[in-house]
Parts: sequence; C-alpha cells; structure tokens
Amino acid sequence: SPPQTWYTASAGTPLPPPPGSVQGPFRVAELAEMLAAGVIGGATLVTAGTASVYDDVEDDKEGGLEVDTGMWRPMAEVRMLKWQLLSTAGLPVSPAQHAR
Repeated sequence: SPPQTWYTASAGTPLPPPPGSVQGPFRVAELAEMLAAGVIGGATLVTAGTASVYDDVEDDKEGGLEVDTGMWRPMAEVRMLKWQLLSTAGLPVSPAQHAR
C-alpha cells in the first residue's frame, strides 16, 4: 500500500537534510493543499513516512533524529506521490498521464 505520510525539505537542501529543515509528517491531502497554495513544488525534497529513522551518536547529544537519507527525492520524481496527489484532487488520470 502507498505511504500514508510524507516528510518534506526545501529544494536545494543538502542531503541529509539537517533535522531543523525537515517538516512533517504530512498526509497526502495536506501536501495537495500545500502544492495548490504554492508552499511546495516539484523541486521540494520528499521522503515517505515509512522510511527508517535512526539516531546518530552526535545528533543524540542535541536530541535530533534524521530520516533515512537514501530515500529523499524531488517531489516531481516520486511517481507514487504524484499518483496519490492526483487521486486526492479527484482528477481523472490516464495511464499515459501517470507515466510522465
């Protein structure tokens, strides 16, 4: 089943995103609202809420956690999320449109 929640970081944020730059978790409906309002866009970095979370020894001193860095991608490159966003909006989507 598709991820129910997602985390975001601003476009251009270095990987791994510093703990203070990660926002979320967001449900797909919330991301759809943020996208419509122009708060996020195709270059916004996202990762699924099901990604592994781990403690880094140095971050532990500051009480910070990081989401698994191998999973961050620009939103425009995450087909599953694009499909979820279109489904949430109630838009008809053909297989050809989904392939883009």
